[in-house]
Amino acid sequence: MRILYAGQSLAEPGGGGELSALAMLRRLAVQHDVRVVGAASVDSRKSSCKEIDVFNHALPAAEGIFLQSGHTAREARFREIICDHLTRFKPQLVLLQQPAFLLTGDLDKATRLVMFIRSPLCFGCWDPNPVRWRRAVLSALTYNRFRKFQPLLQRADLIISNSNYMRDELLKKRHLESVNIPPLIEANEPTGQSAPSLRACITLVGLDPWKGGKLALELAGAMPHRQFLFVTGSRANSGLLAQAARLDNIELAGWTNDMSEHYLRTRLIIMPSHWSEPFGRVAVEAGRYQIPTIATATGGLPEAVGAGGILLPHAASKSDWVGAIESLDDEAQYNHLATLASAHARRFRPEQIIEKFDSVMRKSLGISLFEDASGFRASAE
Repeated sequence: MRILYAGQSLAEPGGGGELSALAMLRRLAVQHDVRVVGAASVDSRKSSCKEIDVFNHALPAAEGIFLQSGHTAREARFREIICDHLTRFKPQLVLLQQPAFLLTGDLDKATRLVMFIRSPLCFGCWDPNPVRWRRAVLSALTYNRFRKFQPLLQRADLIISNSNYMRDELLKKRHLESVNIPPLIEANEPTGQSAPSLRACITLVGLDPWKGGKLALELAGAMPHRQFLFVTGSRANSGLLAQAARLDNIELAGWTNDMSEHYLRTRLIIMPSHWSEPFGRVAVEAGRYQIPTIATATGGLPEAVGAGGILLPHAASKSDWVGAIESLDDEAQYNHLATLASAHARRFRPEQIIEKFDSVMRKSLGISLFEDASGFRASAE
């Protein structure tokens, strides 16, 4: 089968959405002809998987005070590019993820369409900004973006969300029915345990206000005897970076597709998010290393953390967070949560996600993507 994927360049991932897409496409490429059309900063054929035919196209950035018009221009140009690939490649199945945009007439009636919504921001579904007045100011623009994408979403044969939270909110807020298929997470399995002295870091992934970067800095300041590791992420805030650099107990690390080295040094993950995270793949990755997570009980984070951590209310204070961290100084409690984190992470094994995706595709579209599931899993692993 010819499968075309369009979205953010997988060579320039902006977050977990691109990593999950790449993991799925690698597996699809074992049995199908897969082409990836990516929105990128430069034109390239760069790919981390030789079986996938990749076309990265440079598109103008959408940022600053002209963000909305920037999105419109970017999506219009990307649509032209995707249409060109549709004409030349003639896919039987199209997979779309933001910032991909098409008009319903761009697709042949026989072409099956699957759309992935991995965040409230995707396709203007709703504005999750944790600052209330900003949400109010931008609500009309957000709704107009959704109206732009609505015909395409209605044309889709299947919409896939990445958590029960996202599935329920899409239905409640936009009357969109979707199927929850958790992210396909290909974090490297630990091959051995690092020395306890090396697993001392309290780790945050994503140093930005939405992910609770300000509170994380306050925690580091309040606990100078603890070592913190901040993996800054692809959208790090410059002001928070400057503050972090002034604290001796914070180590800063840049964006990486492979967190394994960081996890081998991590005792505890903190996710003090101020916004409703769609899922929270870091908690699952960390669970594979028997690392508990302390997180805000918001959005899809409870699904990702499960019983393998501590969930705090959105209004929890700095002292509440300090208390939760210090409670895990009790080794019996820590080891108990570490065991539960590992068990919960096993619920998101790649082969289980693949089987669910294949089952949903067969039931919804009548398409079997993995004809020999057992042989496929063996070759993919």
